[in-house]
Amino acid sequence: MKWYRELLDLWPFFLCFTILALFIICFTPISQTKKEVELDSVVRIFMRDYGNYTFYSQYDGDDRVYQYSTYKAGSPTIYVDAPLDQGVRVKFTEVYLLWGGMYYKTENLEFHLHRVEEVNGAGWQRQEGKITRTGQTTVVE
Repeated sequence: MKWYRELLDLWPFFLCFTILALFIICFTPISQTKKEVELDSVVRIFMRDYGNYTFYSQYDGDDRVYQYSTYKAGSPTIYVDAPLDQGVRVKFTEVYLLWGGMYYKTENLEFHLHRVEEVNGAGWQRQEGKITRTGQTTVVE
């Protein structure tokens, strides 16, 4: 019976060890997958919120409009190098992490435009806690 009492005296150690092990398991990326994506013939780019974008692509001879979205992309790098006879191109890297559940983000977002004038203002809405902020951005020429 003496060994049982000694084991009970060590319960704080076992509790701390268990919490530390769960913390490490839950917050350490187990695997990471990267996928390079390049979209051609992009006809519309929407910024839903800072770093979150939606792209619409439409290809010649196809009546369907394809939608693609990014998440946590940050600020894009904008290039004015798209040929005038082709559509706008968008390039980015999707990153998937298995991290106590699936986690997704976007890296290296690039917009390849025809002209700088293709960047326009728009309305926006952002939720900050219980407050919803709205506004309108405009192009100053």
